[in-house]
Amino acid sequence: MAPQLSDLEWAERTRLALGWRLEAIDHHRSIAACARFAAQLQASGAPVKLVAAAQRAESNEIAHAELCLAMASAYADHPVTLGVHHASDRPGSLDDPIAIAVHTVRASCVGETVRAALATAAAQAASDSAVRRLLVRVAADETRHAGLAWRYLKWTLRHEQSPSLFNATAATFDAQLARVEGQLAAPPNRDDRWLAHHGLLTPAVRTPIALRCMHEVVIPCARALLAEVPQTSSKGHAADVA
Repeated sequence: MAPQLSDLEWAERTRLALGWRLEAIDHHRSIAACARFAAQLQASGAPVKLVAAAQRAESNEIAHAELCLAMASAYADHPVTLGVHHASDRPGSLDDPIAIAVHTVRASCVGETVRAALATAAAQAASDSAVRRLLVRVAADETRHAGLAWRYLKWTLRHEQSPSLFNATAATFDAQLARVEGQLAAPPNRDDRWLAHHGLLTPAVRTPIALRCMHEVVIPCARALLAEVPQTSSKGHAADVA
């Protein structure tokens, strides 16, 4: 799975290699996150199917990191390594339903759903067939990972029947929407298009996609999910999710 390199200047290849290395690092960080999520599911007594799905997600992220690193190496024309990098978040509690749910909303119900939308958009914009195939695979996997998070959230809200859990979940969706809406879109520049041809989306392209995903996918799903939870578990937040 190698990209076409014949029309690229060396400086362009170097920039693409750097971009794909950053993608590899992002997926590499997700490996530990998936492993931790699987452990949290086990500790909370979640259904076996959810635990198994979390373990498959970990394997997916390993593959994504390897594929992105291979893409970076192809553009660089030499082996590229991840180097030393730090986890994007601290290890979460294994037995606190509220902490797990809040992190799941941030990292997966929002994070993975947006990542799936970004990967889909990147695949559609990519003109290189090898890059497009990789991104189509990533988009499909990230969509499943997001689906797992939503399934877990539905299960834990019904299982715990906790007003505090419900309210924390609703408040986190509100906060995540405010965060995305507060991001300033970078001005378009001449690099947007050629980078997109090779599967990399600039902030000017990513920000509006993320915002559209929040309004068209995440918030409607959150509303539907919270509306399904017995009203005895809520304090009126279902209608507050913007």
